[in-house]
Amino acid sequence: MRTLWLLPLILLVVACSTPVTVDYDDAVDFARLRTFAPLPPPPTETGDPRIDNPLLVKRIQAALREVLQARGYREVTENPDFYVSFQLGLKQGVESSGGVTFGFGTYGGHGGIGMAYGYPGYDVSTYEEGILTVDILRGADKTLIWRGTASKRLSESGSKSPEEARREIHEIVRTILDRFPPGRPASR
Repeated sequence: MRTLWLLPLILLVVACSTPVTVDYDDAVDFARLRTFAPLPPPPTETGDPRIDNPLLVKRIQAALREVLQARGYREVTENPDFYVSFQLGLKQGVESSGGVTFGFGTYGGHGGIGMAYGYPGYDVSTYEEGILTVDILRGADKTLIWRGTASKRLSESGSKSPEEARREIHEIVRTILDRFPPGRPASR
């Protein structure tokens, strides 16, 4: 009972976490990787200004550099052990909710009481998720050796300041790269 007050906090952290999926070539010795070079993302013209945004691209590239360098990898311009690149995308999700609602309340100092009952209803809504995929490619031949993907529900307002956007992107990139190289303990 003493730790019951932690439950809402734990649920908030889990609800706000960004799920990450990872795939990699298990024949690669990731411990030998020391240097990297960024590759520009493949050109994508989605027609959506949230994705086709050069400022967003710059923020992601900066976050990739910062996180990799903080992990001890060194950026080079020639003959890297690996290249890092990324892709952006959007996907539409559907969520539904339904059920019976019931309410009870009191009002005022005159003893008024009220009750309400809601009939079973069903609500379906759509939302969009932004998807960031980070690719690590072998330096010698640019073959894919590791891929991490995260998705995050896009806010309705979309009105983040440049600093808020930078922090959020950095956190998503860090969350993805927490799983690189395979077997590495996650940082917090």
